[in-house]
Amino acid sequence: MKKKLVYIHGLGGGKNGRVPKLIKKAFGNNVDVFAPEIPISPKEAYQFVNDYINKENPDLVIGSSLGAFYTLLLPSNYLKVVINPAMHPSKDIKNGIGLGTYPYRHKRDNKEQTYTVDKKFINALSGLYRRYLSKEDNKDNVYGIFGKRDCLFSHINDFMKRYGRKHITILKNEFHHISDESVNNYVIPLIDKLINKEAN
Repeated sequence: MKKKLVYIHGLGGGKNGRVPKLIKKAFGNNVDVFAPEIPISPKEAYQFVNDYINKENPDLVIGSSLGAFYTLLLPSNYLKVVINPAMHPSKDIKNGIGLGTYPYRHKRDNKEQTYTVDKKFINALSGLYRRYLSKEDNKDNVYGIFGKRDCLFSHINDFMKRYGRKHITILKNEFHHISDESVNNYVIPLIDKLINKEAN
């Protein structure tokens, strides 16, 4: 049976993003790669991601930025790779992005072209963060990839404090949106290692 991966995009992203396309290209028909379009509302996003993952039951979940935070909120039995996760989401989005209205980076199925970050949005993230703080984790199931030069927010130390140093990769020349080269040289080999490990 083919392995199944789900990619959870970040704020302002979409299902046609660059990273899931690279992952799909790398694995071809050997792995099923799903990249659903995530609702913008944090509460809706949280519920959507949980429902989607429970339905698909993937072998691995990959999340980026705010999508990585939603990934970390998933039950501890799921194997996860998080790329530059927003581990303090309300502060990360408020300080790193800011309040306002922004264009989506990719076309959305619902045809919407912009999204808004307001106080309600930030407060919803604060509520989800409290849920995250109270949840139990399986440290062996969480892998982190970080750009050392991430200027939006950086949680290398927070990740190591919560999940340990064993499963962290730090890319010293990368920013928040890591390059195609790093996706191909670090993210895809890690995915390959994990799904093959699961197969053994």
